[in-house]
Amino acid sequence: MPGLSPQSGVIFAATVELQAGPGGPFYCHFCTSGRILLRMTDDLKQEFDAARIKHLHFKSKLRSFLYGSNTDEAPIRDPTLCSFGQWITGYALARYGHLPESRELDAVHIKIHQEANRLMDMAQQGQQDAAIAGLTEINRLADQIMQLLRTIEAAARSGT
Repeated sequence: MPGLSPQSGVIFAATVELQAGPGGPFYCHFCTSGRILLRMTDDLKQEFDAARIKHLHFKSKLRSFLYGSNTDEAPIRDPTLCSFGQWITGYALARYGHLPESRELDAVHIKIHQEANRLMDMAQQGQQDAAIAGLTEINRLADQIMQLLRTIEAAARSGT
């Protein structure tokens, strides 16, 4: 396993199949201290894929708002009401808060909402073209979020 070796002081004592289902088996690897080191499962992929979809849904809602759709503003404006923000708090930080990328993900997520607020305010003040042009910055931040998700998922798979 990447990053786990006798030199790292981690010795596997057991690999246990905890659940079998339509997605396949769910394995946990335990070290001699009993700590769960790694969950090798399709569930991990599904969890991160769901996060990516939540993030894309935010972008879609923002774009719809800027193009004049009557979209609920609250989850676009408030990072704590957005489903991706709730995923960050309830999943990413809870499980991977020890990783600096998880804290960076939270910070970039807050930044994207701040930028969304700025663009929404512009659109509401009649500056729709300028607001739509501002989606370039949203896309830059979104790319950063996607990269951080890939990094955190890779770390989760490697047991760090």
